[in-house]
Amino acid sequence: MQEDKLGAQVSPSVVECFDEDCCGVLELSFLESSVAELGMVTPICVRPGESVASAIAQLRTLKVGCVLVVEEGGKLVGIFSERDCILKVFGVISDYEKALVGDFMTPNPVTGTPTMSMAFALNIMSQGGFRHIPIVDERGYPQGMISVKDIVDALTAGFLKEAPMGGKH
Repeated sequence: MQEDKLGAQVSPSVVECFDEDCCGVLELSFLESSVAELGMVTPICVRPGESVASAIAQLRTLKVGCVLVVEEGGKLVGIFSERDCILKVFGVISDYEKALVGDFMTPNPVTGTPTMSMAFALNIMSQGGFRHIPIVDERGYPQGMISVKDIVDALTAGFLKEAPMGGKH
């Protein structure tokens, strides 16, 4: 094992893979880039008065981890995620059709803007223990959604694009 520039123990082949412009394994330019470069997905939105059954059906059908909860005018008021289902819904209520999303959502979620850096987004998700950040405009209206998976996918794509074919990698 060898130490990289940040003092982490890594195999010698990893140290050889990265040049002087890198910050450990992640390039600084990637960490400083904005989340808008991920090509944010359009958020799936529900109203607080919709049934939990309807929200769960959307999670399942659309294969997403969360839906944003917006008031009548479209302003973000909460997020309803797989974690909300597991911790607040499953085994607690018996009639998902009568239960309202607004009673089980996480209110006032942490949000970001399109100019937020990848590093800041990763830090927020890591410190907050969640996987999704709603991206909102200055008035609090949803513009997109990013997930930790979006960032990991972008990292993976970058590594695959930059790795030389048949090299030591």
